[in-house]
Amino acid sequence: MALEIEDEDFFVKLFGYENHDESRARWMQYYDTGDQDEQALWLGGHQDLSALSLLFSQPMASLQVRDYADDAQWRYVPYIPGAMIVNAGEIMRWRLSIGSVQPPADQRGHDRSAFFYFTVPNDKVVINTLLEESPVLCRAGVQKWFKEGEAPTSKEWCNNRIRVTGQKALFQNQNAALNREMERIGTVTTTWYR
Repeated sequence: MALEIEDEDFFVKLFGYENHDESRARWMQYYDTGDQDEQALWLGGHQDLSALSLLFSQPMASLQVRDYADDAQWRYVPYIPGAMIVNAGEIMRWRLSIGSVQPPADQRGHDRSAFFYFTVPNDKVVINTLLEESPVLCRAGVQKWFKEGEAPTSKEWCNNRIRVTGQKALFQNQNAALNREMERIGTVTTTWYR
């Protein structure tokens, strides 16, 4: 495996079916908004709270991605028939994808459907463990997200992350020059990209 994790069952143990987790399959139906401002209705720049997010490629564009550079441009993910898009989410905490959901101007005014599967480790898994197991990440200089003993469990992360989403009053700082905003609840900090 690319991360050089010795234990072949490392991820199997984190996502075992015998234990509860917050993984979810979700069908979304987006309807034509008519004259409403579609720009205000879609999901802005974000990183998924999951470990991995899976979605099927579809001919109606709306998913955009960008690099980490502050001057990075949003780019639409192209449609590839039969393909599945796999995004690394916040729980993985390594080279996360930054995505936005906003249809291009020429595709607004149409209904669209999407099916997602968001994977999350079992509830009691402490989410800092990937860096302890991967020599590749250590050599690359990837830092632990939390100090020793302060990392939340997967369940705590999901609950706080969902609670913080969209709570404008909780913004820790706003920096228009960097096109990002940060929200924080407990040990969970979320960055929104503009």
